[in-house]
Amino acid sequence: MTGLLRSCFPSSDALRDASRNEGDSGYYARMSGKEMAGGAGEVAGMGRRFIAITLDWLMSWAVGSLIFSQDQGRALWIPLVFFVEIVLLTWLTGASAGQRVLGLSVRSYPDGFALSLPKVILRTTLILLVIPAVVFDSDGRGLHDRVVSSAVFRKAHA
Repeated sequence: MTGLLRSCFPSSDALRDASRNEGDSGYYARMSGKEMAGGAGEVAGMGRRFIAITLDWLMSWAVGSLIFSQDQGRALWIPLVFFVEIVLLTWLTGASAGQRVLGLSVRSYPDGFALSLPKVILRTTLILLVIPAVVFDSDGRGLHDRVVSSAVFRKAHA
């Protein structure tokens, strides 16, 4: 269980390193063309992305259920918990908790830069609208990714 938690959340060292990089919103720095062309540059399949977002929703539901009672409008708060989780983790680490578990990362497309906070907020808002997240192009990128010039990549396996 501890290993799973470590894989979902960045260490304080990673966050500290990210804050030192001027102009970099996360610790996923620009990847070279060679890395993008190799295994690290592969756009993730729809199955992995669906499992990742399902994990994120389940985690948001669990956290929302612990914090808010049914009388407090839990159903309205769970999407807010989801939004905050996705925005913070994607901006700071390059992946949501569900994506990290499955070895995925979100980066700008095609250059591999970390996404800026405004782009992460817009991307997450579009995911909450659902339709942009289920409309895909020939590259396998959702409409929400095309709008902010991003893609979900599988991380390279050593």
